[in-house]
Amino acid sequence: MFCKHCGKQLTDGAKFCPDCGTPVSAKAQHTQQHFEATASHKQTPHNEAAHPTPHNHEHRTQQTAKTASHNRTHPTQTINHTKSSVAGSMNYTASDMTTDPAPKVRRNFTIGNIVTWIGCFLAFISMFMTFATVSILGFSQTVTLFDTNDGKLFLAVILAVAIINFFRIDIISLIGSCVGVFFLLMEYKDAADKLQQFSSMVHYGIGRMLLTVGIILMVLGAVASIFLRKKNVKLNVLQ
Repeated sequence: MFCKHCGKQLTDGAKFCPDCGTPVSAKAQHTQQHFEATASHKQTPHNEAAHPTPHNHEHRTQQTAKTASHNRTHPTQTINHTKSSVAGSMNYTASDMTTDPAPKVRRNFTIGNIVTWIGCFLAFISMFMTFATVSILGFSQTVTLFDTNDGKLFLAVILAVAIINFFRIDIISLIGSCVGVFFLLMEYKDAADKLQQFSSMVHYGIGRMLLTVGIILMVLGAVASIFLRKKNVKLNVLQ
C-alpha cells in the first residue's frame, strides 16, 4: 500500500505516512486488502482434476467397480467379443487383398452348333441312301456308301463330330469336319478311277449329294461357332 499524498510505500496496518504524516483511511486499507486477496486467488486457480470433488470421486469409483464386476461375471462374452473383432478384422483385410475372380463365360449353343448338327444328320442319312447306280445290259445295281469300307470311316467321323459339337469344342469339330472333307475328296477320286470305263453307265444318287452337302455344312457350322464364340467373349469382357 502506498501513500496517496507522497506515494511512499506504507507498511500493513499503518495509520499515518511516516514520510509526510498524512493519515491513512480505513477505506483505503480495506481496498488494498481486497486487491491482494483477489490477486492471490488468481495466482492459485482451482484444479478440479487435482482436487476432485467427493461426488465425482465417488461416481468414478462406482463406475470402475461396475466394469470390473461385469468383466468378472461375463468373462466368456468378453473373450468371444474380442475374438470376433479380431476375426472380422482379419476377414476384412483378406477380402481387401483378394481380387474378384473373373466372371465365367457360359458356353451356350450358337447357330454354328445347330448348323453343324444339321450337316451331321444329312451326312448320316446319306450313308443308307443310294450313292450310285450301275446299269449294264438292262441290269442295274444300286450301291450305298454304308456297304463299302469307306462308309465305315465316314460314319465314324460324322458321329465323332456330332458328339464333340455337343460339348461345344469348336476347334475339334472343325478338325473332324475337315477330315470328312478329305475322305469325301478321296471318295470322288476313287469312284472316278474305278468307274472311268463305265462312266456312261453310272448314275450317282441322292446319297452322294446329301453326303457332300452335309460335310460342307459341318465345316461351315464349326467355323461359325468359333467366330461367334470369340465375339461373345469380347462382349462379355466389355460388359
